[in-house]
Amino acid sequence: MPASKITELNGEVEAIATRQGERRLIVVLTDEDARVLVSDGDEAFAEDTGASAFLRSLLSGLSEDTPALRAEFVGDILCLSVNSSQLTSGGTSVVLAVDLATQEVRELVRVDSLFTIPAIVGVDDRFLLVGVYEDASQSDGRVARVMAFDLANRTEYEILRLDYEKDGVAVPDAGDATGEDDGEWEGVRPLITHLTYASAARRLYLVTLDPDQGEGNRICAVTLDENCRLIGDPELLLHEICEPYSPIVGGACASPYRDEVVAVMYASEWEKFVPISSMPGESDFLSAADLHVVRSGEPPRRLAVLGQLGINIAFYDREAEAPNLPNRFRIRFDFDGAGNEVTPVIPLDQNRYLIALFGGTLTEINADTGAQSVVHRFGKPITALQSGFDSRSVFVGLATGEFFTITVPQGV
Repeated sequence: MPASKITELNGEVEAIATRQGERRLIVVLTDEDARVLVSDGDEAFAEDTGASAFLRSLLSGLSEDTPALRAEFVGDILCLSVNSSQLTSGGTSVVLAVDLATQEVRELVRVDSLFTIPAIVGVDDRFLLVGVYEDASQSDGRVARVMAFDLANRTEYEILRLDYEKDGVAVPDAGDATGEDDGEWEGVRPLITHLTYASAARRLYLVTLDPDQGEGNRICAVTLDENCRLIGDPELLLHEICEPYSPIVGGACASPYRDEVVAVMYASEWEKFVPISSMPGESDFLSAADLHVVRSGEPPRRLAVLGQLGINIAFYDREAEAPNLPNRFRIRFDFDGAGNEVTPVIPLDQNRYLIALFGGTLTEINADTGAQSVVHRFGKPITALQSGFDSRSVFVGLATGEFFTITVPQGV
């Protein structure tokens, strides 16, 4: 399926946000540039140069360093999550609410959050939910929480706090328990990598990882009422532990059609060992990542996402340098030097998802059957992926700064 190039920006595309209203808006952000595009509905795009210049000025004023970005429209408000090694006026992460029409900018939260970009998701065209990961010294040990920002009423409140955990059970900091500061603490400070919302079921899904690697990755869900408050307790849906390191979460999304969430996880390039019965050949398909399919009330399922040797994965036989060692073979993933090493995933319809795999490969996969096919190969790393204005179109951003639209056919 051919892709249609819309524009090209300076830098690496990091975020795409779309707004379907009286004006169909597309905001494309790179680590150096910004474009605001207006669609007429007939696959023609024009740039709003004033809004583009405003966004470029805003982002350049936040930090002298190259920022990492996420973007989401909540109604007519563009919400930006920005992380940098050091922001102007302090902190390392900030979340902004930007009105492109009036050029009003509101700072919602600013924290020291290491090298993480706060996860954000919009709810009901009114609320922005933010996964905050703070330095423990700033939050009295409460390092991971979800904040709700009512953009219409300009109020905020905490809706969920992720306490320390060990083996899935909340435990207190040993220092707090004894009244001393030097207690030995054994637990997990979960980091929220993704927030995604299923509007039909009013379910918020949180994907978390353990930065210290010991307790693995989790997916849990909470139900929200119309005021974005919790109903009941969080439900743990998946707990994935690998040895010696937990897999990397490359992308996650909720289905708009049913109570379901999927997450793409892949192993560290140094730890992805593969058992084989014969030496693979060029262009052979091998399992490159896992798509975890999670539905409430059902056991989670793991589907193998296939990569292709010589195209987006490389097979490495380390016998020559390390003979007689176990796990002789391993796979290396090819991000081709992209700074934004991600494998984003978006829903296509009730059964299918679209995954941006390594090496610029768009792969569709059926979550019910596991059947999959390659939609398009861009040849350069895909660093951002966003659903289009209809059920078959998607927007794709590359590490080269190129921005495309593509129509996905009825598939597997």
